[in-house]
Amino acid sequence: MPKLILKILIIAIVLAAPAYAQPRAAFTDKEVKERIAVLKDAKKDPDSRMEAARDLGKANTKAARKALRAAMRKEKNPGVKARLVEAFGEKPDKAAVEELGDMAREDESSDSRSAAVRALGFSRDASVVPLLIEKFNDQNEELGVRLRAADALTQYPTDEVFNAYAAALSNPLREIRVQALVSMYNAFGSDKARVRPHLERMTGDAGAGGVAKIYLERLGQ
Repeated sequence: MPKLILKILIIAIVLAAPAYAQPRAAFTDKEVKERIAVLKDAKKDPDSRMEAARDLGKANTKAARKALRAAMRKEKNPGVKARLVEAFGEKPDKAAVEELGDMAREDESSDSRSAAVRALGFSRDASVVPLLIEKFNDQNEELGVRLRAADALTQYPTDEVFNAYAAALSNPLREIRVQALVSMYNAFGSDKARVRPHLERMTGDAGAGGVAKIYLERLGQ
C-alpha cells in the first residue's frame, strides 16, 4: 500500500470516534433468502456480495447468521471476507466470539484480522480484552490491526485497558502513541482527574503533542 494512502488510513482510524451501535433493519424471510442467494453466487460482483453480507448482518436472523458463518469460512476474496466478518460480528453470540477470536489471531488476511478485532468490540464480551490488548501490543502485527484493536478496547473501560493505553504512550511508534491518547480519551474522558496527567505529560511529545493539547482543551477544567 502506498505510504500516502496508508497514512490517510491511519489518521482516519485514530481520530474517528468509534461507532459501534448499528440499527437493526427489518427484513422479510424472502429478502433474507434473496441476499443469501447473492452472497453464495461467486459470479456476482464483489460489491453486490458485500452489500448482501451487510444486509444479512443487520437482519440477524438464524438463517442469515448461518449463511454468514458458512461464507466466512470459505470466502477467498479479502474484501468480501472482511465484510462478512464485520456483518457476522454485529450481533455475536458466544460461539461467534470464539470464532472471531480465532480469526483475529490466525487469519492470513490483515483485512480479515482487522474486521474480526472490530467485531470483538461489538461483542461487549469482557473475555476478549486480553486478546485485544495482545493485538494492540503485537509488534509483528499490521499497524492497522493494532490501531483497530485499541479502538475496540474503548468498549471495555476497565483498569486493565486504561493501563494498556498508558503504557502505549511510551511506544516508539507515533501512530501507536496517538491512538493510545485518542482511545484513552474516548473510553475514560469523563474521569478527568485520571486522564489529565497523561495528556499533560504528552503535550511535550514530538509526535503526539498536538493531539494531547486538543484533548486537554476538550477536557476543560
